[in-house]
Amino acid sequence: MPDKLYMGSKLSHHDIELLLKNPDVENRLNTADKLSKQFVDGQFSVDEKNIAEDIFRIMLKDIEGRVRKVLSTNLCTTAILPHDIAKAIASDKAEIANPFIQHSPTLTLDDLVGIVKSGDEDKQVAVASRKSVEEKLSKLLIEEGKERAVLALVSNDGAVIDEQGFNRVLDRFGDDNVKFHTPLIRRKNIPINITARLIDKVSGELQRYIVATYDLPTDVVSNLVLSSRDKTMIGLSHGAEDEQIRSLVRELIDQRRLTPSIMLRSLCMGETSFFENALSELASVPVHNVRLLIYDAGRLGLKSLYEKAKMPGNLYPAFRAAVDVVKETDFDGLEDDQARFSRRVIERILTQVDVEQNINLLTTDIDYLLGKIGSLPGSYSQPIVD
Repeated sequence: MPDKLYMGSKLSHHDIELLLKNPDVENRLNTADKLSKQFVDGQFSVDEKNIAEDIFRIMLKDIEGRVRKVLSTNLCTTAILPHDIAKAIASDKAEIANPFIQHSPTLTLDDLVGIVKSGDEDKQVAVASRKSVEEKLSKLLIEEGKERAVLALVSNDGAVIDEQGFNRVLDRFGDDNVKFHTPLIRRKNIPINITARLIDKVSGELQRYIVATYDLPTDVVSNLVLSSRDKTMIGLSHGAEDEQIRSLVRELIDQRRLTPSIMLRSLCMGETSFFENALSELASVPVHNVRLLIYDAGRLGLKSLYEKAKMPGNLYPAFRAAVDVVKETDFDGLEDDQARFSRRVIERILTQVDVEQNINLLTTDIDYLLGKIGSLPGSYSQPIVD
């Protein structure tokens, strides 16, 4: 090999001589380190590259793990490594192979599938932590991966996971497994119905914590936490497509969490799409038709949908008043327009609905309104079921 390749920290004739005369661990480490770095830098001719690859094949059988670890670490980013060498590195024990498994572009999908199926949790974590994990591999990890591997997967924004996958994660490891809550909530573009499952669980944990920590009545804490949860649930629908909102609504129905309370709150918050999609699901009417009936078919359109959805009859005037304001009002885009919109909805309901005699509106708090309406007889806080 030309001498110009071996200057400074590069492999030199002197290094080769040392290795031949005294092939101790340090000399082998030095050779492995320099040779692999030069290989990655692309400094070899075709013949030199072939010789280097043959040396790697020999070194990967070295009894000293540190030699093999140097090759795993230094060669993990190159795409020019022969596949047999890549597989040899990946088949080593996890503490040596993992840097290569996590980063190597040379490993194929079949290689990665085999690693996951091997059942080695540390190696599964390395696969789950790759810069990108395609959907097929994510599904396999979710089904067969150990807990730490699946946790690494959901913490990895480069992993492609569909809605079914997220649901399967929660089914396998439990909604109550708090280790999964934070990485799931922090993921970008997580389906809103998955977020809803998590919010429900986090709300329960928060309620238990407050009751255990502070001297407050359980019913007071429950109302505070459930109110906050409802607001958060509705907020998930802001700007979402109808399909996503329907998934959220179905999740709430399955959990028996879709109540008249949360539907009225959505109108008061200006999140009309949530209300429309909830009514669509409950009445089994396409959401496009729901919108036509509510806004274009006169006052009978809403009433017919409301009855078909089996909503509590004594609360219809409150919903009617809220929808009237929605039909009459557009957000003006100015500061606090949503708060002013909510105030108009609340004023209309309190003006037109005989919730309580002589109520003076002193607050824009929706909870105040809902509390007043909630004092009416009927199933205001009960889930709506067919």
